[in-house]
Amino acid sequence: MGRMGIVQCNFEEGFYGVVWYNLEEFSKGHSFLQLINGVKKGEGYLSGDFDVLPNGSLMILNVSLQHDSNFVVSKFRSEDELPLSFDVRVVVTVKPSTAFPVISFCGEKSNTCFVLLDEYSELVCSVKLARPAIDLQWAVRGVHGDDESVFQSSVTDIGHVFTSRVTMINVFPHSRVLHLLVCKADNHYGLLLEEESTIFIEKSDISLGALETVSRFIERDSRLELNCLDKYTKFIVWKKANHRDDTFQVLSYAALFTGNVLNVYSNDFELQKNGSLVLPRTETRHEALYGCISQSENSSKAALFNVVVFVHLLVLAYPVISGCTQYQYCFLEAPAEGSLKCAVRGVRPRVKLEWKTLAKEDSALIIFTNHEVTVNSIGDVYDVILTSTYRVEDTATDRLTLECRMTSSNISELTSAAKFDLFITNGKIKFRIQNVLEHEPFVFESCLYASCTSTDK
Repeated sequence: MGRMGIVQCNFEEGFYGVVWYNLEEFSKGHSFLQLINGVKKGEGYLSGDFDVLPNGSLMILNVSLQHDSNFVVSKFRSEDELPLSFDVRVVVTVKPSTAFPVISFCGEKSNTCFVLLDEYSELVCSVKLARPAIDLQWAVRGVHGDDESVFQSSVTDIGHVFTSRVTMINVFPHSRVLHLLVCKADNHYGLLLEEESTIFIEKSDISLGALETVSRFIERDSRLELNCLDKYTKFIVWKKANHRDDTFQVLSYAALFTGNVLNVYSNDFELQKNGSLVLPRTETRHEALYGCISQSENSSKAALFNVVVFVHLLVLAYPVISGCTQYQYCFLEAPAEGSLKCAVRGVRPRVKLEWKTLAKEDSALIIFTNHEVTVNSIGDVYDVILTSTYRVEDTATDRLTLECRMTSSNISELTSAAKFDLFITNGKIKFRIQNVLEHEPFVFESCLYASCTSTDK
């Protein structure tokens, strides 16, 4: 409406004439446009309202509501033959304000969305300001096709245009956690670019944060793949929450039996056709909790992954005592009281350090106090330094085996220790490296009184 429109006829070449009538004037013989032997005539042509193309098609130069009517066109093959007449229905159309049916909760920017709902929620699908009115209906989409659903429909006449609405009251017609609902439009006149809009809904009574966590320890810059599926899974949702806030945000969702409902909200991630979440290149900023919910025909499952990124040590580090090289046994003499320093450098995740006696029964023979922890962040890695004072309680003890132990609050399996022997001779304390394991990223340093000396053996 408000622009030129063409009623296509495409009569074959060589006809003598074409005459156009309003239906109510046809019986009276009152035409408004003629094309006879190549000459255009009629009130419609002279008024500038109509024109006719060489193939007999009717041109309406400025379409308005009055043209929403029935017409008759008669074609004359020759001047002496009776014409052939055809009934023509002209429907004046107005495209709606959006190119697809709009679902509440989804907005007007996309015809696909994900939303959390409870069983008392209602969903409304609408097409606004269209002519003629567009019929809408709700359906539940599954593996075997669309199931009809119960909905209420209405059409509102707003002058020369119409707004159509359908309301779905029971958004969980089956006892499933995940559903795919479809609003379908009768797009007979081609007013919409997309005839369907879909909404992927999750029942809002699932708490991912309450699940038992599965730790995934992944090296920086490597490929991460998370999977919580079984072979019967039909729907999948992936969510993410950082370690400081347990509020989960949707990363991706898909109905695995159809290829057109698959959304990923982050460019970093990929959702595979089997529902696996893939991170081609893992960075430290991807450390987070990742949860998934999957739905089969008869059951649902959920899983929670704690992804921790570690940085591989390119240069192997060994426990080292001040004044000694790393492959020697080393003795340092000192009084029965002093301070010790243990450092682990260039590691990720951040770890904790603590002093222990190797034998539990020796724990009362030495006391560690005044613990000072220094953590330095260097890019994506950390230097962690523990400095403590010590006092040997039993001067009769001539040997203690100690260790500086590394632990991680993120991953219980990430433990390691640097062990050393403490010898007491004439009131002096000597330390010796013992049981050094390869790849233990420790630097052990003694920080004793200035009178200490070192002896290599």
